[in-house]
Amino acid sequence: MDNSEHIEKEKELKRERKSLRNIMATIPDSMLILDRDLRIKSANRSFYKLFRTKPQKTIGSNIADMLGDKDGK
Repeated sequence: MDNSEHIEKEKELKRERKSLRNIMATIPDSMLILDRDLRIKSANRSFYKLFRTKPQKTIGSNIADMLGDKDGK
């Protein structure tokens, strides 16, 4: 892949990321993105409103910490 192809691929990735951010921002349902270890990478406003939290408190946290343990605690 030459440099111009690489630059074009980077631009395409940026457009796709922007599109996904727009979808996450406008969808009324709670949504979040987790990594392989079930840590929160991103979430939308509906998620933060539902769980009464903020990105600073959740990004990087394990989803189990948000939902409680198996017994619902």
